[in-house]
Amino acid sequence: MPDTPLFGRPRTTRRLAGAAALAVLWLCPGFSCLAQNTAEANPGESRVFRDWQLECEQPQADGPRVCQISQRFVNQDDNRTLLHIAVGYSVREDRPAAIFTLPLGISLPPGLLVRVDQGESRRLPIEHCLPTGCRAYLALEESLLAEFKAGLAAQVTVHDLNRKPVPIPVSLKGFTAGFNALKE
Repeated sequence: MPDTPLFGRPRTTRRLAGAAALAVLWLCPGFSCLAQNTAEANPGESRVFRDWQLECEQPQADGPRVCQISQRFVNQDDNRTLLHIAVGYSVREDRPAAIFTLPLGISLPPGLLVRVDQGESRRLPIEHCLPTGCRAYLALEESLLAEFKAGLAAQVTVHDLNRKPVPIPVSLKGFTAGFNALKE
């Protein structure tokens, strides 16, 4: 996937204690293959849906508006980003997708695990790492999207350099309203 911006710049922050093994992540300002939508927001406008933030930007004056809903999780001890999740529509297929940006210094072979409530865990490969962090992509097919909309919480698990699992809880409060606003 290209490395140019995909959605807007995330600003929503949830603080987490612990996870000291995940040291550094300089968040990428956006993503590169999620895309245009018809949200009736002005470029640069931001709205909050409980724990999710909708942001829309128009990177080029004559280009399409791009929107995403996102959450960012930071370590309270050092204020470093542990996880950034952005959800929007893929330009290429006009279907929803999620991009997970993780810190450098994690173990790559185990990939990333995503689980909604007490459901089945899905293992995602970590696609690539850049100076801004490592990325994993998840197509949100109808059944998975329904799980996210109906769920209360998700858990994203990464592995530290000793391959010890590091779970990160993700609130799904506001996900449905935020997601629905992507196509308003």
